[in-house]
Amino acid sequence: MDSSWNGLADLISNLITKYASVLDVDNLPNPTLATSNNISSDNFDIAKIQIEIKKEKCNNNLEMYVQTNKE
Repeated sequence: MDSSWNGLADLISNLITKYASVLDVDNLPNPTLATSNNISSDNFDIAKIQIEIKKEKCNNNLEMYVQTNKE
């Protein structure tokens, strides 16, 4: 490894050592794989609706700003 990266490697190892007990790394749940079984299209539909609502609110705010600041 390049000697210029030694400082970063030392910092990361010190942080892991310092916070391993706080993070309780040994008791983390097992990761699950993302498959089509545990991802439903409903989640994407909900997210899409939320994005559209935020866009609409933003556009409304912009229109109100333009109307109140006309010269």
